Amino acid sequence: MLISGFIKHDLVNYPSYVAAVMFLSGCNLRCPYCHNVSLVNGKAEEHYSLQDILEYLEKRKNYLDGVVISGGEPTINDDLAVLIDEIVSLNLKVKLDTNGLKPDVVESLLDKLSYIAMDIKAPINRYNCFVKDEKYIDEVSENIKKSIKIISNSNVEHEFRTTCAKKILEEDDFNAMKELILDNSPNVIQRWYLQPFNPDKTLDESFRNTPSYSRDELEKIASLLRSDRLDIAVR
Repeated sequence: MLISGFIKHDLVNYPSYVAAVMFLSGCNLRCPYCHNVSLVNGKAEEHYSLQDILEYLEKRKNYLDGVVISGGEPTINDDLAVLIDEIVSLNLKVKLDTNGLKPDVVESLLDKLSYIAMDIKAPINRYNCFVKDEKYIDEVSENIKKSIKIISNSNVEHEFRTTCAKKILEEDDFNAMKELILDNSPNVIQRWYLQPFNPDKTLDESFRNTPSYSRDELEKIASLLRSDRLDIAVR
């Protein structure tokens, strides 16, 4: 496990809680608009000692509510469960950020987690924009659906979220993503956040300075998609 980013005190990444944030290096997707380029490529210059972080958390555990484990993609790390156990042993909550490609890993961690955020990148038929090798697209598609089912049927507080780049998502795609979430969820309210993408720094240089959906545009889309089963908001 390579830790390539650490925020000691954060009020944004874990809703309603004060949290530290760990960024693990490496990812099993290649999202063209990703702004964590060095994390995805595993070439980040910053490296943090796990022992140093755990010592910091031990000292600050009375001032923190929890820890966010983000990436990259945390679930590609075989020792992720051990890390979570270490954090939980400090009586801190753990929020996991994931892309959903490893549903079995997500399921195995449920009893350790207090919150899960899963990215819905696009409708299933558009995930070829994100995979490293298109021969795995069928497997990716099934894993995305499986993860939605596992997360939405769990007792763990959760959210789905989508980064909205106009170069990838057309307006009709939002309806398809809504169906993807609700078709794989129980008959309870699901939470979905839409967020603009940052065009200043992207993995694929052709995405730099390309348009994102504006907040007003996303608010309009959200208002049309909102239903008695979908609590959708713009972040």
